[in-house]
This record gives sequence, structure tokens and C-alpha cells, in this order.
Amino acid sequence: MFQHLRQAEVTTMGCSSSVIGVQTVARSNFDDNYQLGEKIGEGAFGNVYTATSIRQSGYYATKVLDFSSSSWSEGRQQHEVGRLKNEIEIWKGLGTHVNCVRLLDTFFDGSHAHLVMDRCDRALSSFLAEEPLSSVCQASCMCCDMLAGIAHIHSTGAVHCDVKPDNFLMDCDKRTVKLCDFGLARKLEPGRNLRGCAGTAPCVSPEMLHPIDPVFGFKTDLWSLGITVYILFFGTWAYAPHCPPDPEVKDIILRNYPLPTYVQRKHCATMCFQPSDDMKSFVRSLLTRAAGRRPSAMLAYRLPFVRQVAFERGHVSSSLPRIDHTDGVPKAKSIDEDLLPVYRRSNSDATTNEDSCLTLSSLTPSTNPSQIPDDEPESVCSQKLQGSAGLM
Repeated sequence: MFQHLRQAEVTTMGCSSSVIGVQTVARSNFDDNYQLGEKIGEGAFGNVYTATSIRQSGYYATKVLDFSSSSWSEGRQQHEVGRLKNEIEIWKGLGTHVNCVRLLDTFFDGSHAHLVMDRCDRALSSFLAEEPLSSVCQASCMCCDMLAGIAHIHSTGAVHCDVKPDNFLMDCDKRTVKLCDFGLARKLEPGRNLRGCAGTAPCVSPEMLHPIDPVFGFKTDLWSLGITVYILFFGTWAYAPHCPPDPEVKDIILRNYPLPTYVQRKHCATMCFQPSDDMKSFVRSLLTRAAGRRPSAMLAYRLPFVRQVAFERGHVSSSLPRIDHTDGVPKAKSIDEDLLPVYRRSNSDATTNEDSCLTLSSLTPSTNPSQIPDDEPESVCSQKLQGSAGLM
């Protein structure tokens, strides 16, 4: 079993002799280095446990994946092992970043894989359920952390493909938010797009659901971030407030109806205050349906809601003046020209459909929003945004 993995190229990670390759590592090697603790999380592809380092007396978390299922075909085995190698390669490529959970060590014995990582306090959504946001400033810092994690994985040439509330963790310092779970992440070659649909149904982007040509790129993660922030701010899924079955959720996203209401529900993370106009505009910008008009992670740093925090943390080079409103229309003298079209769309009436609805009858390859490349330079993206402003 998994003979093809043993014959593959050796891959080592961390400070121990963890190996996925020519020779498999005996399970006792993990036990020699770490003591497995209680289960703290579970997912479709594995469970997460606490782990204590025996040699260094450190506290970590360990993702355990079971490859021992006797019901798997040879093709399924190869697929699962390939996904594991892809996850490790992408995760390893992230290195050390304050807003991404760090991979420290790997072990594989032919039937189980152990991925040792930084230990965090808990899932962000669980943390906020007990300690809601206290101010707009705190919400801005949280969103800037989330953007930073996504911007970092994009900088390595990978798309996360499963951005959702459960995949953001609160660090043990109870201040820093980290992106986690890179099991569905995929590498994106320059000038290319990815195809298919991946992720969790309420967070899937419209371009992934295109019935004819489901191509997507980095900006699918920004849509999913918008959905994630929406449920934290307003207490319900943007396009699935009543939690219907997955096929119905995807149909709602595809049709763009019913529209998000941007109305607070009980027990949301902003229960202590009313979301500001900038907070709502931030979410609306991320939920721009056309991928080519949706801001990238780097461009999203310059949206008014997070811009000051992004400047203070060095994500942007200048702190641009905030946008003043006159009947909802930004004044030209204080606008960031690159963001003018995005901001105009995001400040439109919440009940207005900013982008044309996607339906099975109206969608063709030529009308697929994701046909507008989403990995082009910011200046090109800004020009296209300017050109589309008159359509809003």
C-alpha cells in the first residue's frame, strides 16, 4: 500500500527526520518526539489534536490523516496521497508569517500522516461567540489580519480555495488571527486560471459555479473572505440565511437572489455596536460578483475600513485620506482613484443588484465574470474598474 509514495522524491520538513518519500517513517518516530493529546477539531480529511513535544517541552497541534481505509481503490489512494503531498508543498512554501499557521514537522508511516503545526487558542468564530468585537477599530484589525494571511498565500502563487470562518484561528495571544487548513489549496501558474469548484458551499464564489466554464483564480478567496466577514458581522450566511441544502445554496449564489440584507442578527460578533458604513462597504467590495472587478488582497488593503491599520502595519505605503460621504456619494477630492469604482459599487443600495444576475440561461463563456483575468497587475485592474464605473 502506498508503494508509489515510498518511491517518490524525498521531502523533509522541520527539525527532525520526518520523511515522505523513499523511506517511510515508523509511527514510533512521531511518538518519540510528541505526545498526542485531546482532539480539538475535525474536518472532512482529518482530525486535529493537541500535541506536546517530548524533547523541547513545547505545545503544538497535530493534524492526523488516516490512509488505512480498506475500502479505498488504488486510484483513491493515489489521489489522497497526492493531495497530502500538495498540501505539504504549499504549506511548507508559506514559511513563517504572523497571519498563517506554521507547519513545523511531518511524519508518515504508510497508513497515517501527522502534520505538526503551531497551536492556537481556538477557531475565530468560537472565540468571538464568547468575546464579541467591542469596536469598529477592533473589527478593522481582525479583518486586516485575515487579509494579510490571504495576501501571503497568494504571494507564494497558491490559492487557498477554502476560505471560511472555521479556517481562521485566534492565536494564543488572543489578538492575532491566523489562516489555516491548506488541504484544498492549489498552485496557480502566472497568466493561467484554475478550473472546477472547491470549498464549502456557502463560501463558494460565483465563478466557481459557472455551469459552462468554471474558471477561477486568486480572487475566489476574496469572495470567500467577504462571505466569512459577513457572517461574523451580521450573524448569518450572506446567501444562505436559513442554511438550506448545499445544492440550493449554490443555486442562490448563482442566481444572486435573495440578496444579502446587511442586517444584524442576534449573537453576531458585532452585537456590541452597529456596523459602520465602511464596514458594510468593505464586505460589498469583496462580494463583487465579477472576479475581474473584485479587489485583490493587496488592493483590498486600501479600502477605507482597513486602510489605516494596513498602513500602520506596513501593508500599504501611504495612509490615504478617508472618504467623505454626501448622500452616499464620495467626494472626488478625498477619493483614492484606484478604488473609486469599487467604492461606488460597494456604497450602492444594499438591495440593488450591482452586477447582473448569473442564470443558467444567460451564462455563456463570453459572459463568465471570471474570464476577466484576476491575476493581472493592480494598475490594469484599476483601469478596468474605472471603465466599469459608468455601468454601476
